[in-house]
Amino acid sequence: MSPPVSVRLQPASRRRAAGDRILLAHRRYTSQYGDALASGVAYATLLGGVPAAVLLSAAVPGPVDWLGDGVRVLLPATVVDLAVGLPLESLPLRAVLVVALAWSSLRLVRASRTSARAMCRQRAGTGNPVRDLAVDLRLGGALGGLALAAVTAVSLAAAAGGRLLAVPAAVLVWTGVLTLLPRLLTHPLPGRPPWAATVRPALAGAVLLVVATTLADGYVRLTEQVHEDLYRSAGVLVGVAVWVSVSARIVLRSLAWAATAGGEELT
Repeated sequence: MSPPVSVRLQPASRRRAAGDRILLAHRRYTSQYGDALASGVAYATLLGGVPAAVLLSAAVPGPVDWLGDGVRVLLPATVVDLAVGLPLESLPLRAVLVVALAWSSLRLVRASRTSARAMCRQRAGTGNPVRDLAVDLRLGGALGGLALAAVTAVSLAAAAGGRLLAVPAAVLVWTGVLTLLPRLLTHPLPGRPPWAATVRPALAGAVLLVVATTLADGYVRLTEQVHEDLYRSAGVLVGVAVWVSVSARIVLRSLAWAATAGGEELT
């Protein structure tokens, strides 16, 4: 019986058919269990997003009011309005939310790191829990700063030209974020996509994220009554969960596209 033959695809080029590139990225995404990883990212996002939104809106209402227009472009406006309107007067409740936010933020960073490295076929961690925790803390600070810069940039665009300027700004901001993510979350080892390979997938992912966010706002509004009838006060979370799940898949698929820019081995 002859041994399996390994065929290496030619490096990606402008002559490569779009269908072949999509198929290659899809193969990487599915072979690395992209849907399962995206579900983990979505779960961690939901756990951390709720306490983060409530704490931020209650602790610093002034900046939140100023950043509100930018946040409403990057996130579904219905969800932002709901989070800002939640009461938070109990000090013990704030303490609980702070603990929940710290724990869920670390879970989100770890889920994001694991997913991004999986798309690049890299090891998720070092095997040393202390060292991995230090990496997660460092990444958490970097991602937090990146998120703040993104919201500020879109908010400035919204203040200057309203939504007409804020939406293109959101596309540019998401493109920058998705371009930087492989540099922040993956090892500087074979598997990390080069800068040039990340721009086009990042732009495509950014457009899809902005479209998904716009559609999610309408979806939450249209299904609000149905979800409330079925899930009572947690109804809006169902709409948020759908949007977060779709967004996580868009991000990971853009990473898979960038990671397979140089081709991969088929056996």
